[in-house]
Amino acid sequence: MAQSKINRLGVGLLSIIILTAVIGISLPPAHAEVTKVALVTDALFSDQGWGTNAYTAATSLSEKYGFELGTAENVAIPDIESTLRDFAEQGY
Repeated sequence: MAQSKINRLGVGLLSIIILTAVIGISLPPAHAEVTKVALVTDALFSDQGWGTNAYTAATSLSEKYGFELGTAENVAIPDIESTLRDFAEQGY
């Protein structure tokens, strides 16, 4: 009789552990952070060259994977570092 109670208790505890694990896996994270990506270039996005291709690819990937895209175009080469720092301070 005591062995039967121990077995039932063990099965009950195991069921609770498994149920807790399944519920934990199926729940969405409480606060899912959105990934942020910055595109900084010295080109114009309308240049029909590197700038256009970079912008088109970045927006396409942003739509596909759901990340937030920050952009800065026509940035002078000496200003790229500070522009990247500004984006980094904003969480990009």
